Amino acid sequence: MAHNNVNIPTIAHRVIIIAGLYRPIFRNTEELANNYNGNNNISRFGALLLIIIPVCNSINIYGRNIIRRVAKYIWRNFSIYQRGFFINLANRINRYLARQRGQIIDYSRQNVANDMLYGYDFH
Repeated sequence: MAHNNVNIPTIAHRVIIIAGLYRPIFRNTEELANNYNGNNNISRFGALLLIIIPVCNSINIYGRNIIRRVAKYIWRNFSIYQRGFFINLANRINRYLARQRGQIIDYSRQNVANDMLYGYDFH
């Protein structure tokens, strides 16, 4: 796909519908964490990318720049509630990865309000 022929809003809306992003649903933290191959903690934007990359690939969009542009478009058009879901998801993934690495988790830095709103992932 050539970069100048890409309609980002159209692609973003297809991704939102296919991935079910119009309403936050529970995501498998362990599966997403295993798909993350970074050494550092994942960001909330990174959590969004973990969900939309397979969806983009399923509709034959493989370009890293296009996927990032789609993710930015989705992020900018999310409500505060929808963004909060991805903040919480990133926190859950980071806690899971910390346990896998044998690190001590500093809960004082976690967002307690998001845990109360979206639930805590106990393992």
